[in-house]
Amino acid sequence: MLERGEIDALISVMIPRGFGKTVRRLFRDSRKVEIEYYRKTRIFPIMHTLVLKTELYKEKPWLAVSLYQAFCRARDIAHRSMYDTDALTVSLPWIIDEVEGTRGLFGPQIWDYSIEGSLPTLDALLAYLDEQKLSKRRMSVDELFVPNIGPGLAEYLRATGEA
Repeated sequence: MLERGEIDALISVMIPRGFGKTVRRLFRDSRKVEIEYYRKTRIFPIMHTLVLKTELYKEKPWLAVSLYQAFCRARDIAHRSMYDTDALTVSLPWIIDEVEGTRGLFGPQIWDYSIEGSLPTLDALLAYLDEQKLSKRRMSVDELFVPNIGPGLAEYLRATGEA
């Protein structure tokens, strides 16, 4: 659609067909623009959400914490694997420098799964949902999470070695 001129712009993780021919980035130095935006707003470019049906949570409330723990473990494995240069999935010559630069910007936990650390991003998400009428009303961050996934959970799980 972009290449055919049916739409003017696209936000996508995937590189669109026609890139470099008829399609270009909106900003010449998009990385610089995105870094400046993050420094100004602290909004992290989220791509995924994890949703648990209310009925399932009511039946098995432990499932929310178990899912959170599983995602924390997967994140931690991803962090460690970024430094494994024995079998790179991406063979870039300065991959460790890239990882260190990213950690310098976002902190040692590139993907902060805590509610507290994600507040700017979550607040922006809720504002956009409301502005674009994708929610019936402006929700609060607390409404997004079940009671046992509250403030301090990530710290508790780390302190007990469960995350």
